[in-house]
Amino acid sequence: MNQLDAETLQCVLDQDVELPRIDRDDESDLGGLLYALGHHTEARQVQHVQTAGNNLHRLNAVTALCHDLARIDAEPILLPGAALLRLYPDVGCRSMEDIDLLVEASMRSHVVDALERYGWQTLPRHPDLFTRLDGCTIDLHTDLLNGDRLTNRRRAGWIEPSQAWSRCQRRDVAGFQLLTLGDEDELLVTAAHALRHSYRRLTWLIDLVLQLRATPVNGQALWTFAKGTGLHHQLRYVLEVVDGSQVSLPSWVAACRRQNPLPAWVVSVLGWIQLHRQETVVGELLSCWTCSSGLDRIRFVAEFVFPRQDVLMQVYPRLPPRLAPLVYPLRLLQIVGRGVSELAFAVRRR
Repeated sequence: MNQLDAETLQCVLDQDVELPRIDRDDESDLGGLLYALGHHTEARQVQHVQTAGNNLHRLNAVTALCHDLARIDAEPILLPGAALLRLYPDVGCRSMEDIDLLVEASMRSHVVDALERYGWQTLPRHPDLFTRLDGCTIDLHTDLLNGDRLTNRRRAGWIEPSQAWSRCQRRDVAGFQLLTLGDEDELLVTAAHALRHSYRRLTWLIDLVLQLRATPVNGQALWTFAKGTGLHHQLRYVLEVVDGSQVSLPSWVAACRRQNPLPAWVVSVLGWIQLHRQETVVGELLSCWTCSSGLDRIRFVAEFVFPRQDVLMQVYPRLPPRLAPLVYPLRLLQIVGRGVSELAFAVRRR
């Protein structure tokens, strides 16, 4: 982790170091939390108030939807990050781009009907994404790791949805009573999501530290659970990242790092990701590499690079359907362009 990121996490989570200079992307993401912790500026105050208002409005809308669906035994589970608002000082501390809901596959049609009754509509080419005129967006999931989009993702760790449902808990989230995942499931889903997106938002690392501090299970039990789901690599990587920032964590985190050392090349890759987290997709590639066999890794990387056509068409929403055969050449150009961009960024940083 680069020094500025580590110092920012220390200041936000432990408040024992001076607040460093924060880049524009992180400032817009963390402004509400920084204001709540006493780092007052007018811009952060505005963001804190706006975030609180937006979150309360969205949670109120989702709670009404969930209570309606509970009458027909189709209530969804609130996924992180919205579910993690309960770990923050107040509702204005964590911004959300959308709200993710886990629904039972057999009940999906009932959930969609309810969403439409409450004014949500799907976006073109995104059958699981629903939005309203008030800006509230809901992303429906029937599994926890987006295995319906990239089927080989199941080879890199998997939580069976039915088992996650059996472990779910009803909890208070900013004053709203909602179903959430069990502690272990929630932590592993957050770890996998953060890696897949190259730890781009420092908010995700704050989420993970707060979860590590709040989880009632001990380190060995959590590691055993993670091994059972095949998501132990994702957990181990995030322990490397957050413990490397020197924030205060449960004692078992350092013990787990010692007992399960990472190869030097993985530590180097994690360092690269943290240095270039705003630009890189190496986290997604490293996520592909957590498969247990070499053949599975190749399959996952191949599907990540060239996913199904309907999934790839979502990346190019303005491309007319009749030009669908162009998506794979466009994808190849995108990959080459991103690679050149990352190398150029690395040269500039040096």
